[in-house]
Amino acid sequence: MEKALGKRPHFVETDRDSPLYITDWNVIVTLEMLAKSALARPFADAGVDMVRLEILHRPNECLLVLSAHHSLYDGMGTLLLLQELLAIVGGEPSRNKEQRWTSLRELVGAPPHGAYTSTLTEGAGAGSSDPVSTARSVGTADVRHLVLDRALTIRLEEGARANGTTPHGALMAAFQISGARSVPDWADKGLNCNTAHNVRPALEEGGDMTGMLTMPIVTHLNPISDRPFWEIARTAQKGIAPGRSPAGRLAFIEAMDALTSEEVTAAAFLQKVLASPIQYQLMITNYASYRPRSDFGHLRIASIITGVDGGGPQTQTIGCCTVHGALNISLISKRPLANLLENCRDVLASYV
Repeated sequence: MEKALGKRPHFVETDRDSPLYITDWNVIVTLEMLAKSALARPFADAGVDMVRLEILHRPNECLLVLSAHHSLYDGMGTLLLLQELLAIVGGEPSRNKEQRWTSLRELVGAPPHGAYTSTLTEGAGAGSSDPVSTARSVGTADVRHLVLDRALTIRLEEGARANGTTPHGALMAAFQISGARSVPDWADKGLNCNTAHNVRPALEEGGDMTGMLTMPIVTHLNPISDRPFWEIARTAQKGIAPGRSPAGRLAFIEAMDALTSEEVTAAAFLQKVLASPIQYQLMITNYASYRPRSDFGHLRIASIITGVDGGGPQTQTIGCCTVHGALNISLISKRPLANLLENCRDVLASYV
C-alpha cells in the first residue's frame, strides 16, 4: 500500500493470494465469517507473506482482517500494527520510528536466538504421519463474537476491584461456570486454563513494542462446588500470579530452551508440543492493558475480534478487548461449546 499524506491510499496488489487483498463488500458476509476464512489459511513456514491484510468495503463501512505469523507478532503486536495502519490511512503522519523486534529472553538477560529458520522434512505435509498435517486435519475453527454492554463492562471492572481480584480473574471464573453447564467435568474435576501473559510492561520502553512478547501460564482451576463467584475469581487470579513473576518468566524461558534445544525441523517442534502432558481446555487472552483508539480521522472502529486457533480441537480460545467502553469477547474453537459466550454474559450479569 502506498500512502501520501492527505491522499487516498493506492493499493498496488489485488490478487486474492497476495498479502494485501481489497474488494467490494457486495456479498452477505460478517466479521465472524471473514475471521474464520482467515484462520483456514495457515502460514507456510518461512513463507514470504508473514503479514496479511484483507479488506471488504462498501459506502461508510468496511470489514478488515489483519493476520500475522506467530513467530513475528503476538496478539498485542498485531493490534498495535492495526492501530498504526488505521492512523496512517486516517491521514496522520507515520511515527517513522524504527521497528524493533525482541523476545522474552531479554527479560532474563539471556542472549537472543539467531535468525528464525525452519527446515521441513522431506515430504512433510503429504502424509497423515506428519504432525503438522495431523494437527490441521481436525477441521477449521469456528468463530463467534459477543459484545457486553457498557454498563455490564463497568460493573465487571468495578466489581473485580471491590472484591479483591481483577476482571481477568472474574472472566476465568465466569467461563468455568458457564462451560460447566455443557461439560460436567469442568464442575466436578476442574480444568486447565491457559492465560496469555503480556510481558511488555516489564520491558523498558516495551509498551508498544512489536514481537512475540506473550508467554503462556497454564493453571488448574479447581472444581466449582458451591463456592461463591468472587472466591472462585480470587483463587483463579492467585493461580496465575507465580507465572507473572520474574522467577516464573525465567522458568518459562528455561523450559522453552530445553524444548527447542534439539529442534531440527518445524514439524519436530510441533510434535513435541502436541505430545506435552499439559493439555488445556480453556485459553483466555485478555487485552486489558490495551485500550485501542476508536477514532482515526473519519474512521471509527465499531467492533473487534481478537484471537488465535490455539490448543487442541476441544480448546475454547477466548479473546477479550474493550472498544468504546464495551467488552468485545470472541470464541475460536474447532468444537465450540454451545452458548458459551451467552452463558458467560448471563453469569456476569448475575454475579457482578
